[in-house]
Amino acid sequence: MKLEITVSEVKDLIKGIQEQPEHFFDMIRSDIRKSVGNNLSELNNIFLKQMLMIYKTAGFGAVLF
Repeated sequence: MKLEITVSEVKDLIKGIQEQPEHFFDMIRSDIRKSVGNNLSELNNIFLKQMLMIYKTAGFGAVLF
């Protein structure tokens, strides 16, 4: 995973945290939820592709997903 951020974005983030520190943990929770959601979706796709490959190679015929 590659993180790209500009200096102005960092400055805005620090300024926002200084002005409203109570919102800092809300921002972290929101980012974590988004990251976990994306990772679980990707993991689910990989799992389904692997299962489809197993069914095809094992000769179970047509599999509908």
